[in-house]
Amino acid sequence: THAHLDHSGYIPVLYKQGFRGAVYTHHATRELSEILLADSGHLQEEEAHYLGRHKLSKHETPEPLYDQDDAEACMELFQPVDFYEEVQLGDIRFHLRPVGHILGAACIIIETEGKRIGFSGDVGRLNDIFMRPPAPLPALDMLMLESTYGDRRHDDVDSLSHLADIVNETVNKGGNILIPAFAVGRAQVLQHMFTTL
Repeated sequence: THAHLDHSGYIPVLYKQGFRGAVYTHHATRELSEILLADSGHLQEEEAHYLGRHKLSKHETPEPLYDQDDAEACMELFQPVDFYEEVQLGDIRFHLRPVGHILGAACIIIETEGKRIGFSGDVGRLNDIFMRPPAPLPALDMLMLESTYGDRRHDDVDSLSHLADIVNETVNKGGNILIPAFAVGRAQVLQHMFTTL
């Protein structure tokens, strides 16, 4: 559904284990995945070497789930699809719809045997400061959806004003601000907010 590693990070493992089927996704997800998966593979290699060198693993020779070569090789499986482009696979037809969240994030609408099923991972907010809102869904027979925040509503707060208050208060006290933003999407939102202030 999108490039964050909790949604794409097992593809290199599947490739390493012999999977060679197509991975249909939006072209922006493919581009982001190429960067994130290779970086993740490299970091896993470094961690495995570190754990082995310092004897910190229960394994005699620690190995990464996948390495940078696996991540780069699995990219051949990715088949870019535009939003709303109809794809036919046997008796199954599907298309992707944008869901906000990060660049290229999509839900998939599958139609088969007279049924329409929607599936999505993370879904962006309707009033996101940086991304467009999710596209409306068509009528569905079933919806499968990640629900990390499904049990609560997001605060209805003016994020720019809230950030400005924090920055001004910190500067007035002579302090520094350290923001450990590393997630794709969140880091860009923070950069955008700071330039907007």
